[in-house]
Amino acid sequence: MGKKVSAFIWIVSILLVWSGFALNGMALTEEEKSDGFVSLFDGTDLSGWKITGNKEAFGIEDGALTCYGTGGNRIQTLKKYENFILRLEFKISKNGNNGIYIHCPDHGRESRVGGEIQVKDDYGKKLVADTCGSLYDVFAPSVNACKPHTEWQSYEITFIWPRLHVVLNGTTVLDKDVTTHERSKYRTKFGYIAIQDHQDRVWYRNIRIKDLGWDDESLWIPLLNGDTLAGWHAIGETDFEINDGVLTVRKGDGYLINTNRYENFELWTYVKTDRRTENGIYYRWRGTAEPGYRVTQANDDDLDEYTGSITGLVPANQKHVGNDYWYPVQIICQGGETVVVVNGRVAAKYKQTKEANGSIALDMLTAGRKNAKIQFQGMRIKPL
Repeated sequence: MGKKVSAFIWIVSILLVWSGFALNGMALTEEEKSDGFVSLFDGTDLSGWKITGNKEAFGIEDGALTCYGTGGNRIQTLKKYENFILRLEFKISKNGNNGIYIHCPDHGRESRVGGEIQVKDDYGKKLVADTCGSLYDVFAPSVNACKPHTEWQSYEITFIWPRLHVVLNGTTVLDKDVTTHERSKYRTKFGYIAIQDHQDRVWYRNIRIKDLGWDDESLWIPLLNGDTLAGWHAIGETDFEINDGVLTVRKGDGYLINTNRYENFELWTYVKTDRRTENGIYYRWRGTAEPGYRVTQANDDDLDEYTGSITGLVPANQKHVGNDYWYPVQIICQGGETVVVVNGRVAAKYKQTKEANGSIALDMLTAGRKNAKIQFQGMRIKPL
């Protein structure tokens, strides 16, 4: 074979490879580039992504980001997003079930703490709150715009809080204010973009995003930082330590009290509990004689009040034990009402009879096994 023929074949091969990428939708259009979109996946590697759980759950097949369907894992962006336009293509296996997490948290139930746009083989099926195109467990799509599972399909997901707009295969299927539904109004406003592993094989390509900026993240004040409890003081008998932002409390009759006072606020924290433990987060604390209100953190089947209870006032409406894993707890206190959300579900609501400012405080464990502990991390507060 002559050199010219070999060179021609080599050039044609390269062109075919690049045309394959183009056909597989791996490249941004010039219009998208000028409009501020960036690629999240180029079809060749998973840089810019992190797999949680089984590292073999995701890979690349024929230029597509592939979920192999092992179950119980996710792949997420390294960067967090708040307001954005996300575009991608997907193809799902027959009767398959998957999802795209938006505002995905570090810990907890992704679909309830952040949100999940359903990806399913739902061609011709009825519309419910887990049909492809839905905000899972909240809003059903307005129309079934699915194609058969053998075909590639497209999504454009736009979130500018509180408005969620979803276009499936060129048809608007969702256009909702998420604050109009009890199951979505208290969700986190920023987090990762992630892909679920729901035990079915699914393929994604041409994943690109336009970051529309931040409104909410800058409003939060971190309460736990590094290895010190700056801004806190202890009274009574306490047993606690903080290491790399993780606060561990053990048995004692004392309290940790934050210096600042808040009247209207949203508090967010991740919690992890050992078995047979209980403590509380106080808000509007003004001293031991005027402790304000307390939200229970509990992992003990013998107790009457579960995690999320407003202690002595409103029991949590669900049992959340949380054995040895991290989950989020939110306390939203505004005017005369407090709402407590545990792992993405409203656990308790309470109408206060009087309003006053006060501190955030934590008590130690009142019971439990020897060396038992409850831990907190990522604790932050946003004045309202």
